[in-house]
Amino acid sequence: MIRRLASLCFVFLTLSACSPSAPSAAPSSGASTPTERRAENQVLTFGINRFSDTLSPAGFTSNPWFYAPLYDSLTAFGPNFEVRPWLATSWELNPDGTVWTFTLRNDVRFWNGDPVTAEDLAYTIDLALKQQGWILRSLITAVSGVQALNPTTLQITTRTVDLSIPSAGPLVYAMSKKVHQEIGDAGYASQPMGSGPYEVVQFQPGSIAHFRVRSERHAFRKVENRELIFRNIVENAQVINGLRTGELDAALLRNFTGEQADQLRSAGMTVIAYLNTNASMKIPQGVAEAKGSPLADKRVREALNYAINREAMTQQLFKGFNKPTGQGGTPDSQYWNPALQPWPYDVAKARQLLAEAGYPNGFKLTGGLDFTPAAQPAEVPLAVQGYLREIGVEIEINSLELAVFSDKVSGRQPKGDIVSAGAGDRNGWFSAYRGTTGCNRPPNIARDQYFYCNPLWDQTFDAALVERDPARRAELYRRAAQIEREDLWLLFTYNGASYHVHSPKIKGIPTDQQNQINLDSAYRIQ
Repeated sequence: MIRRLASLCFVFLTLSACSPSAPSAAPSSGASTPTERRAENQVLTFGINRFSDTLSPAGFTSNPWFYAPLYDSLTAFGPNFEVRPWLATSWELNPDGTVWTFTLRNDVRFWNGDPVTAEDLAYTIDLALKQQGWILRSLITAVSGVQALNPTTLQITTRTVDLSIPSAGPLVYAMSKKVHQEIGDAGYASQPMGSGPYEVVQFQPGSIAHFRVRSERHAFRKVENRELIFRNIVENAQVINGLRTGELDAALLRNFTGEQADQLRSAGMTVIAYLNTNASMKIPQGVAEAKGSPLADKRVREALNYAINREAMTQQLFKGFNKPTGQGGTPDSQYWNPALQPWPYDVAKARQLLAEAGYPNGFKLTGGLDFTPAAQPAEVPLAVQGYLREIGVEIEINSLELAVFSDKVSGRQPKGDIVSAGAGDRNGWFSAYRGTTGCNRPPNIARDQYFYCNPLWDQTFDAALVERDPARRAELYRRAAQIEREDLWLLFTYNGASYHVHSPKIKGIPTDQQNQINLDSAYRIQ
């Protein structure tokens, strides 16, 4: 049986001076046991499917840890989103809750020998606030200002209380202000200046990234391997073949079907499943209302939800590793209401609702269902298409490259009638959900392109983000989840598992971190 980790439990931040002294090395390296012999070849090759086209942390990737070998971050994650020191040794929040002060290490240097200072981190955060595309941007929407008080003191000011700021720190990868001002975004894309323990050997956007440990010893990160190679492989079948032949050592955060995961386990691979995403599809409210689509009628959206057989989908496609859902969050996250059960399957009720809405014979949606195979098996939208056809609703599937799909999600290109854009928790607060969800989200996009707007949901969810009392915060999150379910601008499907799969000869890959994986500790045995 594949082990499913309950990896989205959370440790609430204390609001006083935080954390013990900074680590002297990376998390536990998994040092060899007496029965292990390390291989001479410490070059590790990973197959991933959401590859960045740039080495700058400004690049969009669903695997932000891809940048960790090259850069050091403000803070780091331990198990279950526990925030740990990294570049920052401690942090504190002022009494009114709007000013965070981080104290930094003074012994970390960029590859050119320049010290990493608070000014570099302030510059990086400011770039993220001003430029589209940064994953970090969605986690720091409350930030109104950032400044370096001195080389080792960083101050972040927020418009309102935002207790999640330290939890955004693992995505604050320090860029050199001096170098970025000299070479710009284009230069940083292929020739970055980081402070991490690895350097770039080869980089082909969308294809391969090859990193090698630098000869200069890092101030506090201990590396167990010599080289890391990331290969962009979209098709799961190719990944499975690569793992079996030894061309790949590991595949991280892949969206395998249950059958594929079982195949890998039977082939002797170590397989760990994380129930860490919500794969429910979004019904863009702005699109439906602007087009006068049948989906603008809540009875129609309710009918579509009754038409989906979630239990059959999760059993047949994922062998039960994924779980049916009836809400927009992820299990064990703060944005999760345990009282909301999976939406039931009832074709008769679906047809009744369509008839009441004036569509007894169904209808055709002309905008299609947007999805990307980089994030979800094609069998999922095909199954949804089949379920909707049973109640007379026709919709074509738009299979899109990841970059095009991302543009649609962000509002830079027009959306389809349904968008298979799931959600996950990047920081333990589910706050990135506000990057696409709610009134005027993302900011400055046309009204006919937003996903969902209910001022009551906005008010409730935002109140949860600033609530200091954990019990009160939990109640607000549960209420927001209830409001979203009642509005039904989601086509509920399932909470999905992502997988770490690796050869049994690879040790030291953390099994309790799915979003910010530290590969410094990975190594090969004979």
